[in-house]
Amino acid sequence: YGGDVGPQDVAITAGCNLAFVAAVLAVAGPGDSVILPAPWYFNHQMTLQMLGIAVEALPCRAADRFVPDIAAAETLIGPRTRALVLVTPNNPTGAIYAPDVLAAFADLARRRGIALILDETYRDFLPDGATRAHDLLARRDWRDHIIQLYSFSKAYAVPGHRAGAIAAGPAAMASIQKVLDSFQ
Repeated sequence: YGGDVGPQDVAITAGCNLAFVAAVLAVAGPGDSVILPAPWYFNHQMTLQMLGIAVEALPCRAADRFVPDIAAAETLIGPRTRALVLVTPNNPTGAIYAPDVLAAFADLARRRGIALILDETYRDFLPDGATRAHDLLARRDWRDHIIQLYSFSKAYAVPGHRAGAIAAGPAAMASIQKVLDSFQ
């Protein structure tokens, strides 16, 4: 990603689903809400529901190539909103969000004081010629509002071996470490 990411910023997890649980629990709790692009990855919605966290659906339309709209996302942010989740390449639609779209969502999250949870389980499946999905982790302030998730299991074709990762700043990482200490 061309950024300053050190060992203190990274946690290894038993798969990206656990990374998502840890990230969400680091920033939200029962009664809070999280914005998910719809259609969504069923595990994200199921996890939030199981944790008592409301799902705010951010509709993504086929006419827009399933890329979420920044203005629509901003209207969903309320006093209980703790995070906005983006999945790129998206599961289930396959939509790939351009770097400028991701940057706009990162700016929105920073401006509104919420976390951007960026699930990049399929980040290695980019269009020909793309070297990386974005430059968000090269920003000086990325640790303040971005939580990036990754799945080694998908990238290295070892789906039976659950291996994932989280990159986050110190505030979120402190909570993530507590969560991971309590889960397998």
